[in-house]
Amino acid sequence: MFSLIWRFFPGPGWLRALVILVVLALLVWALMIYVYPLVATLIPSPVSEVGLGLSGGEVSGGAVSGSGLKGSYGV
Repeated sequence: MFSLIWRFFPGPGWLRALVILVVLALLVWALMIYVYPLVATLIPSPVSEVGLGLSGGEVSGGAVSGSGLKGSYGV
């Protein structure tokens, strides 16, 4: 495949390499600007909800008491 692309572009080797790099850069740019946003709308985003009481704590007056998250935060 690369040899087919290499033979497609005319000129010396350094010019071919430069043209191929520019074409690749334009391809990556087009994918990031046009294709990725379109595909991102089709992929469902994971639902991440933070709920009170998931760690066994009790809710009293809007505050969580006895939270079991102390170990994961190193406190």
